[in-house]
Amino acid sequence: MTAVLDYFKLTGDLTGDQAEFTLTATARIESPKGGSLELLSGNIALTEIGPHPKWDLNAESNRFILIFDRGGKYPIQLKFSAAVREREGWKSVDFRVAPSALQPIVLQGLPADTRFDFPGAARPERRDNIFASFLPPDGSVQLSWKQAPSETEGKLFYSAEMLSQINVRPGLMGQTALLNFRVMQGELKRVTLLLKGAGEITRVQGDQVLAWSVEQASGSTDRRLIVQFNQPQKEQFALQVQMQTPLGAFPQLAEAVRLVPEGATRFAGYFRIVNEGAVRLEVVQASGLSQISPEQFPESDATRAALRAEGEAAVAAAASTADLEEVRVRFLGRKAELPNLLQAMASAVEDCDPGRALDIALALARRPKLLMLDEPTSGVSADEKFAAMERVMEALEGEAATVLFVEHDMDIVSRFSQRVIAFYSGRVIADGAPAEVLADADVIRFVTGGTAK
Repeated sequence: MTAVLDYFKLTGDLTGDQAEFTLTATARIESPKGGSLELLSGNIALTEIGPHPKWDLNAESNRFILIFDRGGKYPIQLKFSAAVREREGWKSVDFRVAPSALQPIVLQGLPADTRFDFPGAARPERRDNIFASFLPPDGSVQLSWKQAPSETEGKLFYSAEMLSQINVRPGLMGQTALLNFRVMQGELKRVTLLLKGAGEITRVQGDQVLAWSVEQASGSTDRRLIVQFNQPQKEQFALQVQMQTPLGAFPQLAEAVRLVPEGATRFAGYFRIVNEGAVRLEVVQASGLSQISPEQFPESDATRAALRAEGEAAVAAAASTADLEEVRVRFLGRKAELPNLLQAMASAVEDCDPGRALDIALALARRPKLLMLDEPTSGVSADEKFAAMERVMEALEGEAATVLFVEHDMDIVSRFSQRVIAFYSGRVIADGAPAEVLADADVIRFVTGGTAK
């Protein structure tokens, strides 16, 4: 051989009973006088040849030879069909390409459960919707394949139960599904879950999980989540699937992701929607679901660890088998947030004006950088004014807001202020630290009364 192939790639489309291949490479001819290269041999037929003004192709006895008049580098692109033979359920092709270093091959058009017999080659690895491998060192392609038998063909019976929680916060709808499987007969080497909805799978966990992938379902907008196990499952096992769906501006109608195990003898479960982000929402459609009280959602140590409900459980529902059609939630906007400290203040201080506490809470919900308060302890008894003010200030410190408040109670001013500005008759008469301002002669004379020390 007087030529070498660089940047080699062989792509095969094995859809149906056809085997169509595309070969791309760069032929490197080192001799200035040119050379030749037996590129392909075997039971194949060329279907397309790319532009080749600087080389020729000779065909003889199922051998295809490239001829080069001079040295250099020449791009090669050929398409050809390989004869497919069938025997005992296996399909196979047999041909040979010119050997070179590290020859990748990509196979497409095959189901995820395809089995291979590829002597001398690396085991084909599933990547997205294709299989990838490398040719043997001699360039031979003695490839056989067949689809693995269905797990449910007369020997497999299994059931599944799902506990799914939808966590809603501004900008994102997250979902976590706990699936408990029970194999009653046969064994599961993998499980396929039909995905309905536009959300994305972010994580699949479980002691038995070896790998997982998401593929588009044929002839449908649905997708399939395929989970491969590290060993066949014959009894009980569990999976945890995490999903998320971005949310746009309110108001918005969003569809939750539904997981349905394919081939399950029985499938049932529960949904719980948790409002984590002070979002006003309503469930507008829940086909195949029966609404239950959130307190009826099944709880265990496992669910409490995986489905932490840090917000308010808005609704819960039960579903049975394939009756589950869709879950749609309408997001109307953000709720006004009432900090827990202010709630505690309003309930703990009997004489506090509830309207004043609510006004402060509504102002805090807007995340202000500057908050102005007019006599915040007005209406609070002398015995409770310090406790009420402390609760207000604690809440405000958590919001990282600058507070400007007007107050005539000097005990409140001296205890809670960092800087005091005193006014009289429309002008500033003192400005500084509380102790300094309250000891100022003009402040004592015109504001607080008494005698200057």
